[in-house]
Amino acid sequence: MTDADVDGAHILTLLLTLFYRRMRPLVDSGYLYIAQPPLYRVKKGKNERYLRDDRELQDYLLQIGTEDLKLEVNGKTISGANLVQFVKKVMRYNSVLDKAARRRTIAGGERVVPVIDAIVRAADFPDSLKNPNLVDRDLKRVTGLLKKTAPELRVIGWDEPALDEETNLHRTVLKAEEGGASLELEIGPALVGSPEFEELVKLKTIYDEAGPVPYVLHNNGDRFEVNNLPDLVGKVMDYGKKGQDIQRYKGLGEMNPEQLWATTMNPETRLLRQVKIEDAIAADGLFDVLMGDQVDPRREFIRDNALNVTNLDI
Repeated sequence: MTDADVDGAHILTLLLTLFYRRMRPLVDSGYLYIAQPPLYRVKKGKNERYLRDDRELQDYLLQIGTEDLKLEVNGKTISGANLVQFVKKVMRYNSVLDKAARRRTIAGGERVVPVIDAIVRAADFPDSLKNPNLVDRDLKRVTGLLKKTAPELRVIGWDEPALDEETNLHRTVLKAEEGGASLELEIGPALVGSPEFEELVKLKTIYDEAGPVPYVLHNNGDRFEVNNLPDLVGKVMDYGKKGQDIQRYKGLGEMNPEQLWATTMNPETRLLRQVKIEDAIAADGLFDVLMGDQVDPRREFIRDNALNVTNLDI
């Protein structure tokens, strides 16, 4: 049993290495279990509940946030389970969009997210990257969409498209600014050929469901307009958090004995995960990389998997 945060995961890795290397029969016999303490406690009034991880918290806030909520999109009103499913689709799109932005940004950080969003929705990439004139046409479309979805961001221009002879596609660098800060994004084979971009193209049908902006939320007499789907998710989550006391546990020591018993130790309610070695060769290789003496393989593993991180304690 370790803390539910990232530090706890590090300690868990060390403990698993110990059992795997020094007490392997315990693992092979199925006698090793991992306790699952909660990462969050959520309290509203006298009611409280414990949530295991970020996904459980997200699902909980989504359910609470949509209880009294109605959404006007594309000439229709949705609520209840249909609204929950709609928002989940948007959240998946946002998650992939964020990963694409982190992977492909030259400069500008998360502020490039609306740019990639506009590219996915307004451009015919990768097909139009074959013709420099079509590249210019599509980037003008992107610029026009950004004026609606991110009016605070101003596109300055883009470099003249240059041919990549290996792929026969053109590449360019789009340049923009927001609040005096510049951002740059390379648009070319690396971007449009990435798994994230390909998935975004498939997921963008959510915008066909949503229809034109603005999207209008109604909640107990309140009316609120949003101009893009990421802001819609944020507003729904804000409704879910309203009146909630959310505590994120940094360690088991932050719980009193009664809380630790109720959430993690009580045989009637606790959650245990059995450790199984389904691929011994792969397990050996992974432990060698993560816990071995060689630094370079570990550095390469961290670099290759860094973008899969969804929560980082600093």
